[in-house]
Amino acid sequence: MKKMLVAAIICLAAQTVSAQTSFGVKAGPNMSFLRYKIEAGSENQTWDGSRLGFQVGGVAQIGIAENFALQPELLFVMKGANGVRPAMSTNDIDFTLMTIDMPINFIYRNKGFFGGFGPNLQFGVSSKAKSDGDTYDMYDEDEASFFIQKRFEVGANVVAGYKLASGLAFSLNFAKGLTNSSKYNDDLDEATIKHNSSYIGLSIGYFFGK
Repeated sequence: MKKMLVAAIICLAAQTVSAQTSFGVKAGPNMSFLRYKIEAGSENQTWDGSRLGFQVGGVAQIGIAENFALQPELLFVMKGANGVRPAMSTNDIDFTLMTIDMPINFIYRNKGFFGGFGPNLQFGVSSKAKSDGDTYDMYDEDEASFFIQKRFEVGANVVAGYKLASGLAFSLNFAKGLTNSSKYNDDLDEATIKHNSSYIGLSIGYFFGK
């Protein structure tokens, strides 16, 4: 009897969650920001840059209470920086990063408006640095020993938007990397590099079945 009751409760909960879940797609432009902080003994440098990019992918809203939901997303994101000029150099560097981002937001929604925050998990697909006509793969230690970086980065995401009754949705989000994605560490010269990226994205989306 108890097993039947537990099974009935689980089925009812699953049906309730399913009824409150909607799936959609989203896409739009972003402005990304990249920062390198170089620490070499007593000499410290910071290199900053930005560029226009885009994000596109899928999104879901999973209702967990009347006004609260989880909003996981799976996005393909282009970001990076153009025209970064290191100190004591005459050549600019252009960075282009392609990543798979998975923000998982805990959101509050009311009368179409929604907003919230959560972690963002990022996996690098491609990362290129271009300078003076040469292109370097920043995941390849043989090509980019100084700019070598990790593929995985943990960050945070904040999102706000409005969803129409038709299913059309507009959103603005800010995602920032919180971990150091640089793999460079020269113990001999006591030099380290800290690298992270962030972006502001504006998206238009559509939720199906709503």
